[in-house]
Amino acid sequence: MKAARALVRASSAVAEWLARVELVLVALMLLVALLITAYAIVARNAGFSTGDWALSLPEVLLVWMTFLGVGALVTRRTHVAADFIVEQLPPALRRAVRVLVALCSVGVLAVLAWGGLQVVVQLRGAGLVDSEVFSLPKAAEVAVIPLGLGLCILHLLADIVRELTGGTSFGEKDRT
Repeated sequence: MKAARALVRASSAVAEWLARVELVLVALMLLVALLITAYAIVARNAGFSTGDWALSLPEVLLVWMTFLGVGALVTRRTHVAADFIVEQLPPALRRAVRVLVALCSVGVLAVLAWGGLQVVVQLRGAGLVDSEVFSLPKAAEVAVIPLGLGLCILHLLADIVRELTGGTSFGEKDRT
């Protein structure tokens, strides 16, 4: 029992630390995108040209923010979820359904991450670059897809450990 509690504490601590790092990175990217957009608006209203990068880079950052932030939402249970039926189930059945849903999610995300990785490898092999964003390799633009999905899988695995051992999720009161 002590080993299970230690595993829950460790996986929860790692997942929460990872969520914090991801959210800090997302916040920084949001700030950069906001500053670039504000610069483009001011410059264009003043009659200056900003170049295509001022439109394209915030778009790339938005994709990165989306995929990097999804794992933190899983750990903190703040993602969009239609779980009102699951929440009405008895605790043991609720836990089993949550584990089943998380396992299915891991499977789907693993397939998507693998596909995303194949795209990154193909783009890298082709040597394609985005001429609008400082000749940034296209592979770098989409590398966040397998990265973000992989991080989300780690968050889901930590959630599965918590559910199987009766631990609590972020923000929940301790059940023990």
